[in-house]
Amino acid sequence: MTSHDIDETLRSILDKWADAVSRHQPDVVAELFSPDALFQGFDPVPGSGPGVVAAYYDKQPAGLSAQYELLSVRSAGSGTIVGFARVEFHRPDGIVPVYLTVVVENSPTGWRISHYHVSKIASA
Repeated sequence: MTSHDIDETLRSILDKWADAVSRHQPDVVAELFSPDALFQGFDPVPGSGPGVVAAYYDKQPAGLSAQYELLSVRSAGSGTIVGFARVEFHRPDGIVPVYLTVVVENSPTGWRISHYHVSKIASA
């Protein structure tokens, strides 16, 4: 894959993720994840798999949306992409800025997120 292909592949996945988050479609978000995906949102304990992802996004408030800016994208070998983004989660009670690290892997069912980790950006 060229660097352009890598960038476009990750953007496609994150665009689907952001759209499903904004539409409050937790099952659609979960379909973007691999069966053994490691998921660390704002909950204190990480989880694994699409069921954890669906439950996490199901409990998010109506009106939540996500806007991202890719800061770094690179190949980590054949069929693996690592991305780092700045995300703003727009909630009814305000904006929560985070850094997001994702690993996506090509599988027989297509590209899936296998690792997802957010960390809040502290206010200055």
